[in-house]
Amino acid sequence: MSTERNKASKTTRDNEPGDLTAPDVRIGIVAAPFTCLLAVLQRVLDTRLLWHTWISYPDEVWGGRWLVNADAHGVRVLPRSAMPLLGDPHVEYRCKFDITEAMSRCRDFVGRPYDYLSLLVGHPVKLLAYYLTGVEVLNPVRDASRFTCSEFVATVLKAAELPGTEGMDPESETPASLERYMDGHPELFERVASS
Repeated sequence: MSTERNKASKTTRDNEPGDLTAPDVRIGIVAAPFTCLLAVLQRVLDTRLLWHTWISYPDEVWGGRWLVNADAHGVRVLPRSAMPLLGDPHVEYRCKFDITEAMSRCRDFVGRPYDYLSLLVGHPVKLLAYYLTGVEVLNPVRDASRFTCSEFVATVLKAAELPGTEGMDPESETPASLERYMDGHPELFERVASS
């Protein structure tokens, strides 16, 4: 992990899970359309048809909700009304703790380019290695200056210093692995919607 990302991960959570005053921040995961090349590979090798993840948060000033995600245009903030462009959520989780400090520490990553090489080479290699050996391997394609969607969300989760993220490698995370992590920590995440 780059020095810059390490700085973002050095936070202290003063709030506890189940914090009723925590803002309504949600992490969503979208199911892949079969037309997505990576989704086809996932269907053949793994059957986990999850391809995009984002963080949704309330706007304290003007109202409404915003999304932050990494997509073809890089890491960017979008109005929640852009959601139909990303696809309906397969699952959505509400953070039971205040994650806003961690999000603030990762704000400098907004504007970074998308990591196409990781998506098109690194993650398929990971999937193929898992299919052939049954062993999860790290993403062999690494570029700390670029992000995939799951890499950005994992970076925010690591910045929040959540239990179980100490050994998390954001560049190797996928939407499916983030779903497993959040399902495995019901004290931190409430599953609020699923298809």
